[in-house]
Amino acid sequence: MFRGMKALRWILRPTTRETALSLRETLHFRRPLPTRNLTGDIDIPASVTYIGSQAFGSCGKIGKNVYIRANYVQMGGWAFDKCSNVSAVYFYGKAPVTEGSWPMNPSTQAQDLKLYCTSANIASFRSSDIYNSWNNTWSGCPLAEFTP
Repeated sequence: MFRGMKALRWILRPTTRETALSLRETLHFRRPLPTRNLTGDIDIPASVTYIGSQAFGSCGKIGKNVYIRANYVQMGGWAFDKCSNVSAVYFYGKAPVTEGSWPMNPSTQAQDLKLYCTSANIASFRSSDIYNSWNNTWSGCPLAEFTP
């Protein structure tokens, strides 16, 4: 999903129709939440630099994998809250800058949810405010390295 959308910059979930129609080159989700019907893996292109609060909240039908390909991305709180099928999120760039709450909520995710980052960017995750060195978690979820 989203692959090939090179002009896509932000993924938001605006609260009003007017907000959704006023921003260009942006994918928006309106309420009631059509995101609940998303299925399959989520592949967010490198052009996306912002994923808004609860952009994918309550997307219990999406696939097991989320790929975030941007080198730099800002994420709103609970961006992937209650995505119960997701078991792996792959970050190709540096640790996201987070707004407010954690982007992942481990209490509402799949029990085996793991976050993966490249070895070149592991230091940015470990220096993040929401990294816990006691148990190697970021946003409350286990962190591991992967090779793209």
